Amino acid sequence: MTSRPLARFRVNEFFVIALAAWVAYSAGCAQPKPQEPAADVKNLVHQDRYYIAGTPTEAGLRRMAREGVKTVIDLRREDEPLGDEGKYAEALGMKYFRVPMQSDRLTPDQANAFLEAMELAGNQPVLIHCASGNRAGAMYGLYLGARGVCSAEEAVRRACEAGLKNEQLGSDVRQYLEDAAARRVATPSPGH
Repeated sequence: MTSRPLARFRVNEFFVIALAAWVAYSAGCAQPKPQEPAADVKNLVHQDRYYIAGTPTEAGLRRMAREGVKTVIDLRREDEPLGDEGKYAEALGMKYFRVPMQSDRLTPDQANAFLEAMELAGNQPVLIHCASGNRAGAMYGLYLGARGVCSAEEAVRRACEAGLKNEQLGSDVRQYLEDAAARRVATPSPGH
């Protein structure tokens, strides 16, 4: 009979832990904290060979080139100020890709185009940016999940740490990753 109160305690303990995890997740998405405050690269977060940020200035692009960045992936739309960033990045010896996307929605085509750009970047350092870091954080998480580095849930959590703020965009990232995982399960590998 003592197992029932213990089981009830464990169930309650589970809900408290789940609630705490949800609060931590929500707080992380609501308040991304740049790891490297800098005027030349807005909201910069640096994780391994990935630099996730808002719009860099020309000085910021020069700094990224000095730090070894070989590819810039710009997620801003045509209706956002773009300037000559592509030409400037290429003049600094960096590849430049544009994958325009909304700040609150991700389509499968955009996700696929981004993953293709990341593939073309190879294993070199890459700057992923948008205007504020929201889309860049989302796409960083998408990449981690798509590469199998972590689960869809963990990918969204890490996206929040990198700058994702928009809940719908996070939901779209999670959905894309879950759909991709379901397709892998449904498609048998050769020889099976």
